[in-house]
Amino acid sequence: MALETALGLLHGTLTTSQWPAKAMSDIGMLEADGGSLLGDLQDLATLNLKDASGWEAMFQRDATMESTAVALVGHDLALPGPPPVTSVGSSTAVVQSSACVSTAGGTSVSVPCPTG
Repeated sequence: MALETALGLLHGTLTTSQWPAKAMSDIGMLEADGGSLLGDLQDLATLNLKDASGWEAMFQRDATMESTAVALVGHDLALPGPPPVTSVGSSTAVVQSSACVSTAGGTSVSVPCPTG
């Protein structure tokens, strides 16, 4: 329940804060992905343990998308350090040379990543 509360507060803050114009679309993606992740956590209350693998796959996909959105916002805001390298199930977000490539659900996104 604490994680749900923290995600809810984070995403509430995202929508009420002022952001540079170049970060707005990625902030919107972060908000949407966080909402999906929060929904996954809320679904735990009614999860049928005989079909937990479907929930787990959905949660892994949504967590990867959230991680990718965090990396993109970090790049938009010129935060120091490379974006996180994430591998969850069949979805990945990795640094390849100077591009951050995210693949989830068959969709790839490539953006410049910050260096050092």
